[in-house]
Amino acid sequence: MNYGLRVLGDSTINKLFDEVFGKTDFEDRLDGAYELENEFKIELPLPGLKKENFNVNTSNGVLTIETVEQESTRKSKYFKQISKQYNLGSAVETDRILATYEDGILVVKIPKKEQAKPKQITVQ
Repeated sequence: MNYGLRVLGDSTINKLFDEVFGKTDFEDRLDGAYELENEFKIELPLPGLKKENFNVNTSNGVLTIETVEQESTRKSKYFKQISKQYNLGSAVETDRILATYEDGILVVKIPKKEQAKPKQITVQ
């Protein structure tokens, strides 16, 4: 059984688009999910933002990370929005997810349920 995180929206058309036009630097920064023994961890380098800019939530087994940054010049105002979703599956403790933002890096730790953790079995 695979308990890993899966990024939502990774479709064949997205892969084809990446092959034709190349991945942007921004997209490369959003590929920081990996699995540890007791948790999944997502690290996203997003410098220049504030903690208040982030919205991290779960709903129906999906973790959503969003941020909106407002920038203004003398003549215009514009917004930069980031949104990424991960399918959590059933083997995580959604009520214990922890998100921190420090030194320009958003870190989201997603603890595994006890049943999903590796267990050594002694052969007798």
